[in-house]
Formats: sequence, structure tokens, C-alpha cells
Amino acid sequence: MRVCHVFNMGNDAWPIVKGLRKIGVEAHLILFDAAHVSCFPQWEEAELDLERVGNLYDPDWNVVNEHWIMPNFVHTWNLREKHYPFHRTLKWVKYLRSLRDYDIIVGHNPFARVAPLFRTLCRQPYIVYDAGTIRYIRHFNLLHHRLFRSGYRNAAKTLFTNVDTYEKFLEIGCNPEKLAYTPFAVDADLYAPRPTTDLRVKAATEDAWPVFFSPSRHIWPEKGNDKLIRAFRDYLKRQPEALLVLVRWGQIADFTPENYAVKSQQLCAELGISHRVKWLSVMHKKLVRGFYNAADIVFDQFEFGAFGLVVPEAMA
Repeated sequence: MRVCHVFNMGNDAWPIVKGLRKIGVEAHLILFDAAHVSCFPQWEEAELDLERVGNLYDPDWNVVNEHWIMPNFVHTWNLREKHYPFHRTLKWVKYLRSLRDYDIIVGHNPFARVAPLFRTLCRQPYIVYDAGTIRYIRHFNLLHHRLFRSGYRNAAKTLFTNVDTYEKFLEIGCNPEKLAYTPFAVDADLYAPRPTTDLRVKAATEDAWPVFFSPSRHIWPEKGNDKLIRAFRDYLKRQPEALLVLVRWGQIADFTPENYAVKSQQLCAELGISHRVKWLSVMHKKLVRGFYNAADIVFDQFEFGAFGLVVPEAMA
């Protein structure tokens, strides 16, 4: 049996493919060649020099692969824009047809959007793996909204990682019998208790107790980062030696136009706690794992009523 996971938003597919291959399943992974660097296996596995990768949404592959050899079961699709008509559409047709070589197709974001075309071309079932995209389809343009709805509704199965999204699938007409909750997969060989040896981690956390770590993106309406910062201000009154470690990672998109990482920094200054808050640049997961092990408590998100990837990573 040949299984193909298509796309790797936030590396949600990579640990699944690795796990399947460990138990003897011939599993493959397909990537976009131009995507945020966090959508590549290298983000999980390798030491990345982010100052040299260039545009994080279209990184320099030579730099990304300096300490990484791409396995033969990982494939890339080149969908970069060209200057003559229909080139991009024809590439989609070519690539989607190539999926007929696999027995099971598991599509990660944005596969649901192209699933109607896949069904037309290949006439075979597929599984959608949703890591929260369903929350945002209302913000998409009308065409993309309809394509996503069709992709979800016609999936043989939809696997969803966030318990709060179940009702959203029902709202767009998905069959509840075809919905299945599955938490994010975590590679317990990578995410495991280890002594903190990285000097960068030690330098950031020394002479502080306890150390609180929150690697979540700063989007207040979703993550509740402002709630965490205000709670930490109150905690410092009891334990002034505490340290909060945050990542300077804010999402800017049409539906979240504000850079909440900047707002979080401003809030820390307004509350007078900047001296007990350590800000880190966006970092690859090998370094993140060092901070998981250095921290006394890890915080995830507070608005959805569901945990994201941070919780199972920290638990491991």
C-alpha cells in the first residue's frame, strides 16, 4: 500500500510520514518548493541559519539544505508563477494526475481547495487533514470558499486536530460520520526530556526561576497572548525572579492585519515588565526543543478552547 501526504503546512504531515515508514508503510510526502520555511522537514530536523535563508516564505534552498539530505520519499512541486497563460493551471493538472500512483491520498492545507479538481481528474477518494484551516475559510474570496467547502464535504474522511472545529465542519454540511478527531502527531524521538546544553538557551534563561515559555504566534484574538502577558505581570508581584520567554512571531494577513507581536512588546512595556520578558527571533524547532527542556512551564493558547501543536510537543 502506497500512501501520499500532500503538502506539509506547519510540518503537520512530516512526523506522520516518518511514523508510517517506521511501521513499514510506503509513505511519501509532497511539498511546495516555495512555502514558509516552517513547512519543510528541515525546520524540524536540521540546524538552520535563518539570517541567511532570505525570504522565509520563499527560502534559499541551498541554505536550507546545508545540513540536510532530502530523503527519496519527499518530493517537491514547483508552482512558481510564469508569464504565459494557464501555466499554473496546467501544472496543477499534471501534478494532481501524478497522485493516481498512490493508494491513499491525505491532503493537508491547501489541498481541500484543489480537491474538486483532483476528483474530476482522478476519480478516486481522498482524505483531508485539517489543522485549523476550516476556521478561516469564511475570510477567503467566494471562489476559494466554495472550493474549500466542496473539498471538505466530498472527502472520504476528514481528520481534524482541533476539537473546537468539529461544529464548523457540520455548519458547511460535512457528514459527521466522516469526521474523525486526531491530535497532532509528535516525534517522541525528537521531543523528549534532555539536559539543556545549547549555550543560546542557557544564556536566555540563566538566573531566572521559574522560566515560562510560549512559542505560539502572537494573534491575540486566537492565542490570547495578551492574557498571558497580563497574568505574568500579576505573577511577578509574587515571584519577581520569574522569566517569560516569547517568540517575536506575528501573523500578518488580510483577516489579521495587525502585527500582534509588536502589540505584545508594547503591552509588556506599558505594564512595566519588559525587564522580565525575553524576546526571541523566529527559530527552527531544534532550538525550540531546547527551550521546551529549559522551561518550567510551557503555555500554548487560550481562546479556542482547544490546544494546538505546542501542547503535545511540550508534553513529550
